[in-house]
Order: sequence, then C-alpha cells, then structure tokens
Amino acid sequence: MPKYRKNADGYYRATVMIGRTESGGERRKTVRAKSVKELELKLSDAKLQFNRGFDFDAEKCTVAQWSERWLKLYKDPAVGAKERKNARSLLSVHILPRIGNLPLGDVKPFMLQEIMNLQAGKSKSNTTKIRGALKQMFSKAKQGGLILDSPAEFLEMPKTTTKRRRSLTPEERSAVLKVCVTHRAGLWVMFLLLCGLRRGETVPLTWGDIDFEAGMLNVDKAVEFVSVDEDDKIVHNAANEKDAKTECGRRTIPIPPPLMYRLLHERRRDCDLIFTPARSEKMLTETNCARLWKSFYRELDIEMGAVLYRNAIVKTSLKDGITPHALRHTFATDLYEMGVDLKTAQILCGHADIKTTANIYTHMRKDMLDAAREKMEAYYNAEQEPPLVKKRKLEVM
Repeated sequence: MPKYRKNADGYYRATVMIGRTESGGERRKTVRAKSVKELELKLSDAKLQFNRGFDFDAEKCTVAQWSERWLKLYKDPAVGAKERKNARSLLSVHILPRIGNLPLGDVKPFMLQEIMNLQAGKSKSNTTKIRGALKQMFSKAKQGGLILDSPAEFLEMPKTTTKRRRSLTPEERSAVLKVCVTHRAGLWVMFLLLCGLRRGETVPLTWGDIDFEAGMLNVDKAVEFVSVDEDDKIVHNAANEKDAKTECGRRTIPIPPPLMYRLLHERRRDCDLIFTPARSEKMLTETNCARLWKSFYRELDIEMGAVLYRNAIVKTSLKDGITPHALRHTFATDLYEMGVDLKTAQILCGHADIKTTANIYTHMRKDMLDAAREKMEAYYNAEQEPPLVKKRKLEVM
C-alpha cells in the first residue's frame, strides 16, 4: 500500500506537526505537492523549520508589515528623531515600493541586489544606509523565527560616487565675513565658520556657555528637529534639546577675536538664548535656520558679483554652492593652515573618529601640492626655451 495517496485534484497531501496548542494538543500543517518526492522534501523542510524555531503564524507577514514592527522594536528606541525619519524615508522610497507586498519568506537575494544596483552611480553614503537597513531588517526577521535565512546576507555594493565636501575659497571666506557685518544671520554664521559648530549645536547656545574672561566657548548640547504639540498647535521641525552628538561633541573652543568682539557688542540681558526667532524667546526651528541661511546665501551671492534683474538673481556667482556645513569644513581646513596638530583639531571639531579629521587634513595636503605644482608649471612655462645640454661622446675603454 503506497505511503501517500493522490487526491482528486491531482496533489499528494500530508500533515506535519508545527507546535502545540494552549491545551497541549498538536498543531499541524498540511503540505501538498504534485509528486511524492516533492511532498517528502516539503515535509522535511517544515520539520527543519519547526526545529529551528520558525514562526508559522507569521508565514504570511509581508515586508511592509515587518518593516513597521522592526522600526518600532529595534530602531525607534535606539536612535534620535532625525535617524528615525531617515530610516522611514529609506524604506518608503527605495525598499517598500519594490518588495513591500511580498511575504518575507518569498524575498530572494537577487531581488535585494536589484534594489542595490539601482543606486549605481549615486551617493555612496545613501547606498550604504540602504544596504544596512536591508541587512538589519532581515537579520532580525531571521532571529525572530520569521524566516530561516536572511536574503540580505551577501549583498554587494554597486559602484557609487562620493561627494567631497569642499572648503570656502579665500575670496568666499572674505565675502562671508563681510556679509556677516550687516546681515541679521551674521553672528550665527560666524559661529559656524570661526568655531566650527554644527547647525544643531548653535541653536541651544546660551550666553552662559561663553566665558568672556577666558575667551572660550563651552559646547555640551545640541538639538534634533521634531514636530511637537504646543498650545494645541502642531509646530513642525521644532528644536528638541539633547546631549551633544557624541562624547567628543562635548568640548571647549577658543573664540577668535572677531567673534568675541561681536559677542561683546551684541550680548543680551533679556534672554539667555543667543539665537531666537524674531519677537520670541524660544529656540530656532529647522525652518528658521533654513530661512536664515537662504537669506544670507542670497546676500553672499550678490556680494560675490551675482547678476540681478528686477531684484532676482539671474546669474549666480557661486559655482558649486555653499552649505552651512561647508563653513564647518572650512574651520577644519583653517586649523590645518594654522599648523594645529591632528589630535587637537579632532578635539576642536568634535570628531568622534580621528579618521574624519585626518581625511580633511589629507585633502588639504593634496590641494596644497596641486597648487604648488601649478605654480611650478606656470613658473617654468614662463621662461624661455631651456638651454640645450651638450652631448658627451661616449668613450670606449
């Protein structure tokens, strides 16, 4: 008598135990296949899954459903608001549109590699984050018994590009400081350029953070921008104070004379915060910071020679554009040109990894070598044709 019988629909069927009920009875799963060999293979796989702790109740859990659980269980409690927002953005833009509706167990490695390959030629940083999200999400699904193996384990990085942050040119730096004198964002910009602060470190600064006698600035806090409910009104991108980005973010920075002079003349007694929106004693929001920079950038562009038509800029003078972080990058390159050693520069910049500072210093050395080479080439090209070297006869012994 055969071990398995074919049913009227042409399939072989069998059941396998996949757990116990609350009363102690067996929970069984029905497996079907078109051949006995295929059926036995499926039964073997089901037993293996059971022995390895596979959660059969979650067998139909989709990638979209699991991604939301993964964010709430593992991501949200461990990171700040900005990182949570970025993680959700990566999922909604790059991952879920392609595999969100698939059950976790149906996702194959080649599907994830296709997602990675779509990033070819794009930002290396963003591509690395996408791969990290895929690896973490499917690794936790495997750990939780939702899948037997992670399809993201051997993902390969496509060829990407790295956008190098640049420093201000001497002409741009001079123009920035000139605009700082008259623009309402001038003091804020000076903290970015002359003290190398991150944008989030400038927002919670208080007058108490400044030691006027010693000429030093104490940095020990920052903000993240979140949406909050204030007086029954949702305020988007409001500043939420937190500790410094890293332990290295806690630092003391010498205040350069131009900035100290400005602080002495602008010190307020009516508000502890150095920077506030107009007619307010609250911290700047992300929108406030963006507007300040947009306004300052326009004045800088005009100062550098932008062409105006009816008060609108029709031809910019800033080739590559400048971001607030470029000012911080310029602070690091200024330290190099001042001869400040690498370790001290790391402390002043608040870099957690000295490699970050070293990369900036390495770029500066290369830029200086390139500049030296150009000067040498210009010098020798300006000379007349060099004198001919007299040929010596080879004397044969």
